[in-house]
Amino acid sequence: MNLFSFHHSIKTKVTLTTVAIFMVSLWSLALYLSQVLRRDMQGLLGAQQFSAVSILAEQINSELVNRIQILESHAKNLGPVVLGQAGALQRRLDESPALQDLFNSGVVALGSNGAVLAKTSFAMDLADYRATDSDQLVATLKAGRTTIGRPVMDRKLLLPVVAVAVPIRGPDGRVIGALSGLTHLGTPNFLDRIAQNHFGRTGGFLLVAPRYRLIVTASNKARIMEILPPSGRNPTIDRFLAGYEGSTVFRDARGVEVLTSTRNIPLANWQLALSLPTSEAFAPILAVERRMLLATIFLSLVMGGLTWCVVTRQLAPLATAKALAAVASTTGAAQSLPVIRQDEIGDMISGFNHLLQTLKQAETEKTELEARNRQLQKAESLGLMAASIAHHFNNRLQTIMASLEMVGEFPEDSSMSRYVGLAKQATARAAEVSRLLLVYLGQVILERKPRLLTEICQRNIAILRKGLPSTLTLESDCPEPGPVISADAEQIQQVLTSLVTNACEAMADGGGCIRVSIGTCGATEIPTQYRYPIGWQPLGVDHAFLAVADTGYGIIPADIEKLFDPFFSRKSVGRGLGLPVALGLVQAHGGGITVESPHGLGSVFRVHIPILPEAEPIPLEPPLPISRSKGGGTVLMVDDDELLLESTGALIESLGFKLLTARDGIEALEIFRIHQPEIRCVLTDLTMPRMDGRELLDALHQLDPNLPVILASGYDKVQALGGTRPGRAQAFLNKPFGLKQIRDAFGRVLGDR
Repeated sequence: MNLFSFHHSIKTKVTLTTVAIFMVSLWSLALYLSQVLRRDMQGLLGAQQFSAVSILAEQINSELVNRIQILESHAKNLGPVVLGQAGALQRRLDESPALQDLFNSGVVALGSNGAVLAKTSFAMDLADYRATDSDQLVATLKAGRTTIGRPVMDRKLLLPVVAVAVPIRGPDGRVIGALSGLTHLGTPNFLDRIAQNHFGRTGGFLLVAPRYRLIVTASNKARIMEILPPSGRNPTIDRFLAGYEGSTVFRDARGVEVLTSTRNIPLANWQLALSLPTSEAFAPILAVERRMLLATIFLSLVMGGLTWCVVTRQLAPLATAKALAAVASTTGAAQSLPVIRQDEIGDMISGFNHLLQTLKQAETEKTELEARNRQLQKAESLGLMAASIAHHFNNRLQTIMASLEMVGEFPEDSSMSRYVGLAKQATARAAEVSRLLLVYLGQVILERKPRLLTEICQRNIAILRKGLPSTLTLESDCPEPGPVISADAEQIQQVLTSLVTNACEAMADGGGCIRVSIGTCGATEIPTQYRYPIGWQPLGVDHAFLAVADTGYGIIPADIEKLFDPFFSRKSVGRGLGLPVALGLVQAHGGGITVESPHGLGSVFRVHIPILPEAEPIPLEPPLPISRSKGGGTVLMVDDDELLLESTGALIESLGFKLLTARDGIEALEIFRIHQPEIRCVLTDLTMPRMDGRELLDALHQLDPNLPVILASGYDKVQALGGTRPGRAQAFLNKPFGLKQIRDAFGRVLGDR
């Protein structure tokens, strides 16, 4: 059963966990030490074995060199004359004690055709000799090389024989025969040190011919002439036979794990191996590992018991937690626990109480954040709803404006002329309120570029100065070139207009002066009192400021807090949207507004926007020239509002154009294909069923890339043109528009066409 699966105390769990960690660490250390010891012992034993096998390999190589030199010295004394006299050749072989001592199976003299010319009396059968290694005879007789042949089995003694052959050359250096010494491995020979030597109790040597994958001789007589596994069966054996020299642990052909060291004998292309079973090689390590195991078990029991006692004693104060839990559970609401003891447990309870307060605060903040999020969602929904309402509202205003334009002109002293003028003014003001409301609700898309603040304001100041009452003056202090900011020029001009309008309304009861100034200041120089929006923190860069000061009566502190609330106004004039709209636009530019208004001394509104110190300003686009187009020709008007089609269509016809109308983009395309030669211009709404204005622009561009198109919408210009490709619409009309605006639009797109 899992000790942690049911209600053990935390003291028991901590104690058991500590003991378990200690045990795992102790046994991991023991296992690591065992592996390190085994690896080090393997390296040491491997080095010793390699040293031993290297010494023996050098001795065997020296023995082979000696035998080859003796054979070569005798071969030099055997010329064509001796080879041609069988008796003399036989006496030479029999009278050479060195050959008899070095080759225990005799010496054979061969002719150039491989025939045996003479042999010592104790040499092996001629048939057995010819079977030793035909490749060896070919290499010696044809190529003139000294060779050591492949071991073959003597049919009498059933033991292997190894032949060493050297060429016999005539006076001209041609090979005229061969002298071959035979070593019988079944009788005493120079390789006996391998067969007679053992390494340890169970280890021994192997002399291998890698070319034939054959064991030539071995300490274990049973393995002499043993064929090694074929290539690919044992990768380690293949590695050794490929010439590797060194030591490694692997399973040999008999499946025994051995520590093997190998050294090559290059003269014979042999390899000498020394193998020792790991059961004997690592026997001392196994003994040490057994002692380490017993010691680890003993230490585990002793240290585990000590750890249990110490940890249990140290965690004894945790028993008071049960009493504290009972106190905490007496009420439904979460309450702080009393700190009874000033020790680690007391610190833990204090930390718990602090965490409890933090959680309560976080829960309160979460509730406030959720409420704020709901307000934001409502504001977003309100913005979307307002945008939709404004679109339809502007369509209705467009119908009213167009209808008023078509009422006709009356004498200036006529009451009807006055009433029509008032209706037009009311329509324009209603459209302005709709536009400002959309700006305040964030339904206007900014098109920000590096601009000179002075250039933006100077272009607007001249227009504002013309609209002021005669009792007010407008002064400006705008240094050139002035600071560069990232701005939407039209929206900054809207901010200036709102601030100047607010100043005008503050001095509506008498004359005064409005002063517009531009400058720069550091982020730390921006006042913190009456800084809006609440919580705005200037960036750590210099800021450009646009200040609008008036000489009115000032604002009382209680009203300053409400200045930027929508529809707040204590004046007899004004709509209460100018300052909220200005604040929204400034905030969208990453800036803020400060207010200074000592009562009775006027007010100063400062707009602060971060400077772009390294940016290259883009000059404002010059006003488009307005030319009068010649009437005549056909205009295709597209809108889904029947009343608007009728009223605005009448305006177009009053300019001398013939009118074609369509209710959506698909119908417009059908009409355009029929009347394309006669249509001079297309005036289309943005939002329509089936195919909207943007899709219609693309389709018309494919049919006639040079067709003049005017886009009309109740949405903001940037928002309306945002999804269209550049150049598809040559002019834009913001609903509602009158006769002058539509005449100017036709003048821009048609000109003298």
